[in-house]
Amino acid sequence: NITVGNISAAGGDLTIRNITGVAATFTGVLTYEDVTNVDSVGIVTARGGLEVGAAGVGGTVSALGHVEFVGVTTIGLGLTLTDNIKAKFGNSGDLSIYHDGSNSYIANDTGVLNIQGGGANIQLQAVDGESGVIVKADDAVELYFNGSKKLTTVTTGINPSADSTDDLGTSAI
Repeated sequence: NITVGNISAAGGDLTIRNITGVAATFTGVLTYEDVTNVDSVGIVTARGGLEVGAAGVGGTVSALGHVEFVGVTTIGLGLTLTDNIKAKFGNSGDLSIYHDGSNSYIANDTGVLNIQGGGANIQLQAVDGESGVIVKADDAVELYFNGSKKLTTVTTGINPSADSTDDLGTSAI
């Protein structure tokens, strides 16, 4: 056994109680058993999970790969989910958005699904950009067929075509 100040070595193990103001380079695997802070450049592998930030702020990654962040999370280069993986919203995941490989879905399991334009128009389009439905902010709703407007709501009812001047009142419907 060798003991020098706070450093002791016994049976091939080296125990160091305190290191202050020292830079060190390690090769291979360095194992920390009771460490509260690690400042690392490079890859860190954590067996029991990982906590980023102060307690209650930041995020955690569990040993099973579950990730939880508290606060606003910004993803700068985009987010990609594979087929059939749902992005869920709400405390119970009541709203989900997903793609099954062929079709895409917005599913709402409770209440009403509201799509709001926030003062702007809402437009549903075909993949080629052709209009299907336009909901104008505080104004008309327009329905299209094959890119051609077929029906517009007006103050007195509906207008069956864009070039028609005859409105159908609610009594005619």
